[in-house]
Amino acid sequence: MPFGRGRSLFSGIGPKMDMVVGGWEFRGTARLQSGNLLDFKNRVLVGMTDQELRDSVGVWFDNATKIAYYIPKDIVDESYKAYQYDASGFTSGAPAGRYAAPAGSVGGGNCVQRCRRLCTAAPLFPRADVHEIRPEPGEADPVQRAEEL
Repeated sequence: MPFGRGRSLFSGIGPKMDMVVGGWEFRGTARLQSGNLLDFKNRVLVGMTDQELRDSVGVWFDNATKIAYYIPKDIVDESYKAYQYDASGFTSGAPAGRYAAPAGSVGGGNCVQRCRRLCTAAPLFPRADVHEIRPEPGEADPVQRAEEL
């Protein structure tokens, strides 16, 4: 930044003020990353439409387990139940509400008639790294502060 003695802004400030604001440099990078492709193939959506599933995609946090999800936890949990079954029925309890069921499963229906390939993108992932650096006269290592946003 052009602040302080010998710079274009505030070049006439005193030495004490120059120690505070003079000589700082800012460096940074920014990145926007598109979301991962979420591919729901050979699944039957129960309790929601294709568009409702697409609209539900976001970043969801479970603070208790410190896990982030792209799909709301209720859909994840109920879909898990839909995949836990054997010849006698569901082994983790019957799913309810909205979930994705495996093709040809109980409640999933006939995949030939009802399954579609559904692709959508996960949310955009922005990231920025900013570094503030102030070289001290006569010192080998400048004062640095980094922020990751």
